[in-house]
Amino acid sequence: MDSRPIRDGVLGRIDGYLGIDPGLSGAFAVITGLNKTGGPPFHLVESTPTFWVKKSKGKKRMYDISALVYRLKILCDGHRIVAGLERQQAMPSQGVVSMFSIGVGFGIWQGLLAGLGIDTLIVHPRKWQNRICPGKGDTKVRSIAAAKNLFGPLAVVGDGPRSKKPHDGKADALNICRYMVETVAGVDLGVIIPGAHEERAE
Repeated sequence: MDSRPIRDGVLGRIDGYLGIDPGLSGAFAVITGLNKTGGPPFHLVESTPTFWVKKSKGKKRMYDISALVYRLKILCDGHRIVAGLERQQAMPSQGVVSMFSIGVGFGIWQGLLAGLGIDTLIVHPRKWQNRICPGKGDTKVRSIAAAKNLFGPLAVVGDGPRSKKPHDGKADALNICRYMVETVAGVDLGVIIPGAHEERAE
């Protein structure tokens, strides 16, 4: 997986950027249209597709890889997309099953991106958080606030017609994508997106 700096014009024209929170409750966001004039860039965010499998004791949530491949092909087909994949690391308080799940999700995303020929940068959480939503306190709260400020509150609403609770996975994916745009393309989205509020979370 490529972790070298990728610059528009050095490795060819870049049409868009993909930000990925690879967890089971994660999401992926894409921003395109940065090379166009006369309007704001296009952005879209979706929750990672999953499904439930019945087990002898309860049920288990799994990645819907076929659905994920289908969506990525639609979004990226015919375009030069560069992805920012958040590095996953287990915390001391997490159990063996949780640590295994984290590794599986990260590996699935690495394999899919490589298989689809999407150039990828592995982004450490602290790097994008320090740039996009610096401050103290809960990183999820800060991430949601930053995504709302730039992309609007509807961008981070959870799935379902009645959902009102913010989806931190969508917020993280949008912010990782924004980090890619700012660090790779050198574009400040806060300047070119109408109505954006640059009040970064404290």
